[in-house]
This record gives sequence, structure tokens and C-alpha cells, in this order.
Amino acid sequence: MKKLLPFTTLLIIAFFAGNSYAQDKGLLTNKYKAPDFEIQLSAGKNIRLSDLKGKIVLINFFSTSCSPCRAELPMIQKHIWKKHGKNDNFELLVIARDNSTEDIAKYLSLNTAIKFPIYPDTKRTIYQKYAKIGVPQNFVIDKEGNVLYHVTGYYEAEFLNMVNLINELLK
Repeated sequence: MKKLLPFTTLLIIAFFAGNSYAQDKGLLTNKYKAPDFEIQLSAGKNIRLSDLKGKIVLINFFSTSCSPCRAELPMIQKHIWKKHGKNDNFELLVIARDNSTEDIAKYLSLNTAIKFPIYPDTKRTIYQKYAKIGVPQNFVIDKEGNVLYHVTGYYEAEFLNMVNLINELLK
């Protein structure tokens, strides 16, 4: 009996952890205002999320050391950036949590198929407005500036649901 107690405790913890994690996936029934932030796009040029009102925005948080992130970024290139990268009604903000400009440059030099820009968030100032733990994280922001969709982690089926949502919003 004493040997079963630790196993049972682990099962209960896994159940509740899984349920709280599952609530962090997919299309939201209650949209909420996306926290505003400012990011440096290029030398001397900054933009605020609130400046993008009227556009569909995908915010992706990732880390160069994260295996699921490294699997997801080529999918963003293939299914989202290739199709919508030049769409004036769409903005992609890929933000590297904890990675410097140098880390990002090294990553991109090894992953030359990725053509979209990646922005550093070395102090997690933007990330902390959206999440507590975990990458990758994706947030689809609607034209009014509300979070319409949020998913933590990379799961191909869920990623394709997000792609379909973005495609519908940009029709």
C-alpha cells in the first residue's frame, strides 16, 4: 500500500497539471485585450502592438534552446509566412524569450530556410505580459487588439488549426 501512494499522488498531479495545461490551448471563448508592448523592429525603428490595430497579428514566443520551438518555426515559415508575409493586413512577431540578437543571428545562420525576422526579449519583459512559463506560445490577435487564440506547446494538429484560423481571418 505504501508503494502505491507515491504513484497515486503522481497520477493526481499529472491529471490536474494536464487539465490546467489543456485550458491554455486553442480558440478562446472569452477574448481579452492583448497587453501592449513596444519592440524594436530594426535599427532605430520601434513599433507598439497597439500601432497594429486593424491587422491580424500572430505573436510567437520561442527560445533557440527549445526543441518544439525549433520544430515549429519551419512550419510558421511554410504555412504562415510564405502565404501571408507580404499581406498588409497581417503582422508576424516572433519573439525570442531569453535570446540575444547574437543568439538569434547564430540560430538563423544555421536555419537558412527561415526568412521572417525574430526579435530578442532577453529580459522577458514582453513575454511576462503574456505568459508565466513555457515555449513555444502562440497568440493570434484580432483586428480590434483582442487575443482570439492562444496555445502553449507545439502540436501539429493544433498548429494547423491556428493556420486555418489565420487563413479565415485574412480572407
